[in-house]
Amino acid sequence: MCMPIEIRLLEQEHIDRLMEIETLSFPEGICEDASVYERRIQVWHQGNLGFFNGRTLLGFLCCELWEFQKSYDLARFSLSHDPNSYHRPSGSELYISSFALDPKYRHLLRGKTAFSLGMEYLGLSQSFSSAILLVSDEWEAAKRIYRDYGFIEIRRLRQFFGNTDAVVMRTVFDSSIIGIPKNT
Repeated sequence: MCMPIEIRLLEQEHIDRLMEIETLSFPEGICEDASVYERRIQVWHQGNLGFFNGRTLLGFLCCELWEFQKSYDLARFSLSHDPNSYHRPSGSELYISSFALDPKYRHLLRGKTAFSLGMEYLGLSQSFSSAILLVSDEWEAAKRIYRDYGFIEIRRLRQFFGNTDAVVMRTVFDSSIIGIPKNT
């Protein structure tokens, strides 16, 4: 019998496993340090979700709340930035700082499903009117997940990941229906 997927808030005790998933999911130059994840959990505990099957952490979705701006300074998107610098409890834009699943458990939880579940969970517990994220231009599967959820490309950052561009994507939510992007 397969155990159901459960969403729980990440705790400091999950950092080692989270870092395993991080190194399995991202190239070496893109991996963030454990201290960044520790800080994210401290700054906004409710915005850092784990996808669990029993006691096993399968993946995570880490977020911050930002005050909405039509365009942000590039420094905001720097990897390993201090979340306390930009997180605002009353912010209206959800910044998705990291999303990853352990590849060996993708038979239990697909990326599109995990992302939708995480966004729904956050939408029920927090008020935000838009979401923004940064993704490598080379990560076609990730971009497809985000496009399917209503994100559109709003900016390109040339050679952000070494020789690879980054794509900034945003979606705006219909306030009458929690978690449903307007642009779908």
